[in-house]
Amino acid sequence: MSGSICETVEQGVEKNKLLRRYLLFVSTLALSVSLTTYTSAHPISPANAKDLKDYKSFENSSENSSNRRNRRVPFEEKLLAKLEEAKTLLVEDCPVDMFTVGISIYNAKTGKISAVKMLKSDFLTKDYNEYFRFEDGTEFSIKVEQPNYVNTKLLLESKNPNLYPLMVKYPIIKGNTFKEMAYYTPAHKALQQHDFYKIGEDYIEKTLLKASSTLKQQGYEITEKVQNLAKLLCVVEHVDHDRFRSEDQETLFNEVLALYALNKGNTYRYSVSSAGAGGMVQMIQPTYREVKASFPDVKLNSDFEAGMIDHSNAAKAMLLYLRKYNNYFLSKDSVQDAIDAGHATEEELMAAGYNSNPVRVPKTLSRGTSWKYSLPRETQIYLTILNSLDSSITTGPVKASYVTETASYRPSTTRTYNKSYRVSSKPQKKLKTKTVRVVKKNVFTKNKKAAKPVKTRRR
Repeated sequence: MSGSICETVEQGVEKNKLLRRYLLFVSTLALSVSLTTYTSAHPISPANAKDLKDYKSFENSSENSSNRRNRRVPFEEKLLAKLEEAKTLLVEDCPVDMFTVGISIYNAKTGKISAVKMLKSDFLTKDYNEYFRFEDGTEFSIKVEQPNYVNTKLLLESKNPNLYPLMVKYPIIKGNTFKEMAYYTPAHKALQQHDFYKIGEDYIEKTLLKASSTLKQQGYEITEKVQNLAKLLCVVEHVDHDRFRSEDQETLFNEVLALYALNKGNTYRYSVSSAGAGGMVQMIQPTYREVKASFPDVKLNSDFEAGMIDHSNAAKAMLLYLRKYNNYFLSKDSVQDAIDAGHATEEELMAAGYNSNPVRVPKTLSRGTSWKYSLPRETQIYLTILNSLDSSITTGPVKASYVTETASYRPSTTRTYNKSYRVSSKPQKKLKTKTVRVVKKNVFTKNKKAAKPVKTRRR
């Protein structure tokens, strides 16, 4: 009997073990199903991983690391990172003389930089078109869209949509003498389709803020109005007046800003106007001497050309000049009356003074709302460009006698704005265009038969 009782007890214990195992299996299965359902509805993220006690594993997971490695880099960032490589290639692998220009080509898909060469005379001929072929068989043509010396814009056409014209290597000649080899990235049309203008805006703003901060430490407070106007004038100064009349204005502004993004501290390094104004702020030498003499403790660069090339130095000169004449304008009762009456704004008066003679500007205010028509024609257009760029700081554009009466005041000689070192003052000659078929060896392919471009030469 005792044996049967023990046997019964042992059977009961075994059954309890089996029952506990069964319950553990069921609970584990239920928990697994619950977790699967939860994670499918709530993917693991930093926000909910803590609840699952899995934040550390999420942070260090290979999947998350892969996402960080494969972050999509913007086109603008990738291209800007290639500019130094393009310059190195042009320096080392694309030697040119005084009569040849080097052109770098960027493949956005592979990241590869290549280079071709073009005669300088062809490079400066509008609508000139030349065909090229790389050793890998890639064919493309380069057309001169807008010749402007080192800032010549090119149009590249190819079956490969990933090719972009980039930096050029251009020999600067002054007075029939070689001066320097310029490395510059024009705002080619293909590049303007991207958001380089935003990077350009940021560059101008940071340059002026840094200059303003330095001047403040030296005891010269720059007001917000002066700061904002200076930022706008760094664009207005480089808008071609003829193109402003005939082309889309926003595209023109973005083109200027794109140049700042693509060239940073070298932007407008080679730009000299017909009046001799140079660099980022387009200040003429007498004005620069005046600013330097008025603020000797700022210690601006004593060399005019070097001072204009240096954006930090040029920005300080512009801010000091605008500050000086803003104070001068506001000290005059006639100016205060005009501002109070809504006939003019501080920004308009400063801009007019920057472009023309600041001492004469207050005298024009006696004409009331028509004061702008007493300014030089060029300054009237200048203020209209400023109004188009930011209408909130102006009383409106000059109503456009300069548009309807273009023929009546346009000079008989050819005048060039924002060109690099060479300005023509001779009457424009009538050019004959002749299409000539020229066989030219292509240095980038061994197949001479493939290099038979059609050239358009002007004689």
